[in-house]
Amino acid sequence: MTVDEIIDSWNADAPISELDLGKSSREIPRLHAKYYSMYIDAKREIAKARYLFKKIRAQKYEFMINPTQEAMAEHGWVYPDRTILKSELKDYLEGDSELLKIEFKMTECELKADALQEILKQINNRNWLINNALKDRSFLHGE
Repeated sequence: MTVDEIIDSWNADAPISELDLGKSSREIPRLHAKYYSMYIDAKREIAKARYLFKKIRAQKYEFMINPTQEAMAEHGWVYPDRTILKSELKDYLEGDSELLKIEFKMTECELKADALQEILKQINNRNWLINNALKDRSFLHGE
């Protein structure tokens, strides 16, 4: 699920029915379960992307230090035309397109997790909002 899809889903789920506050209150556990499940999935995606990033970075580092025909054939990697010095290796790996794609995926997953974390905070505040609406209603009716 993308960040935009999560936001669209929350926009549909977020409104609290002023006509049926009891129903809105009863929906809190369902909403929490739905978005917490998404949050856990996003955290798993982050962990997988980090693992993949570290694994491929280590493999590419090793390849740059000791290029082999097997690694070239297995991964489709190409050794640069010039020798890479150890001092340049960090910069070279930071600009690697495959590693950049994985970093971008990690950033997207982190954005999803952050958005879901904020949604969960809003869901946790719903009890207070509903209770406040009930008190306001009672006050307006002179109770």
